Amino acid sequence: MIAAAPVTDRTTIAKLLSQLTNQEISPAQVSKLVVFVSALSTLLVGVAFADRQVTEAEKKRLVAILNEFIPKSSSLYNLLQLMLKGVIAHQLHHKLQALRIFTQELSESEILLLLSLGYELAMADGTIDAAEEDYLVQIAQQSEIDLTLTHTIKATLATDMTADPDLVLEVLLQLDPARFRALDPVFCRAAERISDRLLTEATQSKTSVDSPAINSKITTDYSDLEKFQTRQHSLKQVVGNLELLLNKYDEHLSLPKSIYEDIATVQQNLNSAIFRVAIVGEFSQGKSTLLNALLGEEIQPVRAIPCSGTVTVLRYGPQIQVIGRYRDGREEEMPFDQYQEKAALSEDAALGNREDALANADLFELVLEHPQLTLCKQGVELVDSPGLNEHPERSRLTQQLLDNVDAVIFLVNAQRPLTQGERELLLDVRKCLNYGQTAQPVNNLFVLVNFMDLLRRQQDRQQVQQLFERFLLGENPILSQPERLHFISAQAALDAIIKGEMGDPYVQGLQNFSRLLQAFLTEERGTVKLKKIVSPLYGLLQQIEEEIQEHRKVIEGEIIISAANKQKIIEQIGQAVGYVSKLEIDITRTQAEQQQNILGRLSCFLDAQFQDTLQQCSKEWSTQHTEKGKIQQAFLAKFQDDTNTTLQEWTEKEALQRNLLPVLKDFDYGIHQMLVEFQDNLAAIDGEIGSYLENQLNLEVQKIFPQLKLHKKMDADDWETMWNTGIGSGVGLGAGGVVVGGLAFAVSSIAFFPIVLSGAAIAGIAAAGAALGTAIGGTLGFFAPPDFETIKKDVLNAGFQQLATTENIDRMRQSISTLVEHLFQQRLTSMQRITEDYLYLLNSLLEDWEQKQRLTPEQAALQLEVYQECQRDLSLLRESLD
Repeated sequence: MIAAAPVTDRTTIAKLLSQLTNQEISPAQVSKLVVFVSALSTLLVGVAFADRQVTEAEKKRLVAILNEFIPKSSSLYNLLQLMLKGVIAHQLHHKLQALRIFTQELSESEILLLLSLGYELAMADGTIDAAEEDYLVQIAQQSEIDLTLTHTIKATLATDMTADPDLVLEVLLQLDPARFRALDPVFCRAAERISDRLLTEATQSKTSVDSPAINSKITTDYSDLEKFQTRQHSLKQVVGNLELLLNKYDEHLSLPKSIYEDIATVQQNLNSAIFRVAIVGEFSQGKSTLLNALLGEEIQPVRAIPCSGTVTVLRYGPQIQVIGRYRDGREEEMPFDQYQEKAALSEDAALGNREDALANADLFELVLEHPQLTLCKQGVELVDSPGLNEHPERSRLTQQLLDNVDAVIFLVNAQRPLTQGERELLLDVRKCLNYGQTAQPVNNLFVLVNFMDLLRRQQDRQQVQQLFERFLLGENPILSQPERLHFISAQAALDAIIKGEMGDPYVQGLQNFSRLLQAFLTEERGTVKLKKIVSPLYGLLQQIEEEIQEHRKVIEGEIIISAANKQKIIEQIGQAVGYVSKLEIDITRTQAEQQQNILGRLSCFLDAQFQDTLQQCSKEWSTQHTEKGKIQQAFLAKFQDDTNTTLQEWTEKEALQRNLLPVLKDFDYGIHQMLVEFQDNLAAIDGEIGSYLENQLNLEVQKIFPQLKLHKKMDADDWETMWNTGIGSGVGLGAGGVVVGGLAFAVSSIAFFPIVLSGAAIAGIAAAGAALGTAIGGTLGFFAPPDFETIKKDVLNAGFQQLATTENIDRMRQSISTLVEHLFQQRLTSMQRITEDYLYLLNSLLEDWEQKQRLTPEQAALQLEVYQECQRDLSLLRESLD
């Protein structure tokens, strides 16, 4: 995140630029990059002329700095050249108030980057002249920049001065490339280059390097992640240039709204293309210590007793910020000094009944943003979980943790390897990561066997290694390859890192794991992420190029619309408007009918069959615990798991397969037939007048319904075959894969039946079972032998009472209603968008034809020049994307 900066009325900037360049520049053309480069051009000219002597070294450095932001291939290059001439001609660099018009929109970090580039130019000939420094100081004062920071930049770049390490660190934090991620990628690259130079200069003999942040940057190799970020930055530059291009030609092209929406989506996907890594395991396996070792700093709370009390998310931020998220939906910012306290269980809870503490905790997630989390600065987000083995909401929490993660680190204890609970948890993780499949190994799971330093005998270490290899890589393997299994000591590695003993074998082992994790993230997950961004970009460029070609053919007279064709197009526009209006009415009505029908069936199921199903499931419940509270906890967790499984199975079989699928199949058949009719209509127009309308529509259809092949209208039997063999396995057109292979749920943004029993259920179970004597929160005691059947009965009774509460019934009904609404509204929204594009193609063709009739030959020639220039710019963009 970049610190907010006041936003200038860009009309003023546009007027000033128009004066400097002698060209008409509109406020819409004034992007943040244009503002920054305008300020930079003025400042660099001012530095160069400050001592009244411009050397060859300064000329070359000035050109190199400006070309870093605006290369010759950029559509803004000509504007930059005119701006430089205008700055010199109007002596703008001497008018600091005029320069302030540009700089007042910049944030503190952006102005510091500007000044750093100014000092770099001033040092081009080896020394900083007093007049040059005075000029830069005046600008810093006018912009209210702390002069100790500018002095630090000067002292760092100079060869005969010493810089304060703390101030160097402050400058490096201000110029951290991550602060500029929301802007054009060239900002990130420039900030990274300046930071690297300052760091290099600062770490010479003239400057102390005791700062842990500086040392970590020198010793930690994140080259794979850095290369991936460079690729991201390059793509951001392509998208930014595409936006500039469309702004430049907007009044000439009149592109459909969907293109701008798609560009915004691509930009959003680029900005959110981070790697999310979760660390899971049982209590007291050293998860927090491992995180601290990976980060090189003791951020996570660590105690000898179990201490992680909530899910914590660690990510990079330009300043320290802690956000607490609560079960009731609240978010609260809190001081950093409370972070470790909030992230941990209290000592009483950790030493006593931590299950009650976890179940009743209101705080469910903590987010920590920190500028010195070195790994996170490379685009990695780390998720630390509480121990899952005895968590009362283990299934829900496991699914929450593993949702949308790129990699999972499962931590186990070498001193008590592969307990039964750990084996079950590993199998649960495999099932979650493989979307319900249990027979395939997991590609994005890493298992780290911790505390290897505590095994003193070589024989013990070998036996532990063989045990894990047999379980994880033997028959029915859990891991996809041996490189996913590592034997480490997180504490020994962290101790050595803090002491600076980077040659320690445990540090090297951790670094080896870090390298393999980076390679997996960047080469496997990262490639997929970027392909999902690049493919739509190519499609967008093709769509825009075809739009331009269409406009050109009309202007050049290759497309002629007769009166009969015009009437036909008008009729087709009316038919499409009528169709989508009718579809909206039909979907709204059918959605309401299906919601009412399925909710009625849910009520019948809960009244008649649900309890019997859970009773049958309970016959399989078992536990090795003998302590009353532990047995209750184990059976409560099984009740929760069986409840969710039963409700999901009912939803799949009854709500989806028996009720919704037949209705959705009919709707999709009608949508398919309408799409084919749109296609046929445009194909007929193309055949008569030589346009490209059909191909342009198909590009849009394939973006929304990628699995749908449009060839011809189908009869009911053909559609039945197509549905059963292809589309229907994902619950229809573009539904997001509600059912994958008929089994696994994967509906985005639909929360199916979150855990129906809260922590308060524990007290309810105890109260409901008179045979249990005392509440769980009191003295626990032991059974001899344990009365398992009585406890099962009491858990079931208390669970059924909880399920019958208004809150839980409403939650289930809302989940079903949301599912039905999602499936119907997705169809309506998708078809509305395609129809909008269909109508745009027809209306745009008519508008082009009408405009053609009004243009003089001279105006037509100018219009063609604009289209040709736009096509050239698009070709350059395609080359940069290639």
